[in-house]
Amino acid sequence: MILKRKVSIENEIMDLLVEKKRLEGALYYDPMTGDTSFRPYMRHRNRQKDETLFVTSSGWLKRSVKKHKIFVSANRGMGRIRSARELRRQATELTELLMAAQDAELIDKV
Repeated sequence: MILKRKVSIENEIMDLLVEKKRLEGALYYDPMTGDTSFRPYMRHRNRQKDETLFVTSSGWLKRSVKKHKIFVSANRGMGRIRSARELRRQATELTELLMAAQDAELIDKV
């Protein structure tokens, strides 16, 4: 038994299908109207890129929409104590740069 159904698809989605693009989504059935529609999954959100504020020898400080991010790294070949000191030094340096930048913003606003 072959069952035929009509599926409503928006024009933008149909254009992508004509271009032989692959779309993942779900079919929804509305029991009140008897219509079946296709809704694609929102896989590619328009995410705002992080802004790089400062870069050190092996780390960085970035600002996203909601957070400040610090990344530091040290070579394991330096030994555990030197690596720990280097990580602490870089984290302190980036934190001080962030504080100085915030102080400068406050001065500029006044």
